[in-house]
Amino acid sequence: MSWPGYLAAFHQQRPGVTEAVLSHAHHEGRTPYQWLLEAVPAHGSVLDLACGSAPLWPALRGRRCLGVDASAAELALARSRGAGPLL
Repeated sequence: MSWPGYLAAFHQQRPGVTEAVLSHAHHEGRTPYQWLLEAVPAHGSVLDLACGSAPLWPALRGRRCLGVDASAAELALARSRGAGPLL
């Protein structure tokens, strides 16, 4: 199986796995998602590439956001949590 094929199958079978792992990774009291949010400007639109299950979206509520991911299963999980629009 090719790497792209493996990656697609992995996320199809395990939506939310990246969020589950990275939410437990801490350095200096912060998760990788908190580090990413520090780089997002306070105003303007947000394009979340490889958004996965959209773990950043609760912190971006009220902002104009577009999430993009290759995994239909990850996007379905994100939609079930109220994230959108998603591609």
